[in-house]
Amino acid sequence: MNRLRPDDDEVCVLLLVKGKHKYGFTYDDSEAGRTFALRKFGEYATRKDLPFSWYDAAKLSSQVREAGA
Repeated sequence: MNRLRPDDDEVCVLLLVKGKHKYGFTYDDSEAGRTFALRKFGEYATRKDLPFSWYDAAKLSSQVREAGA
């Protein structure tokens, strides 16, 4: 990933394609940005109108944690 400015956090992008549904998440690579993304995955998993499962949330969460390590 390219930095916008030397002291900016990186912008991270995660994409999930599930059948005809496409989910794109962007967040900055700060503690607050990662926390926001993790919470958003949980929100999506609880929505009955989306085919976004807790498994999807867990997989994306794992990728966020690995990238932040």
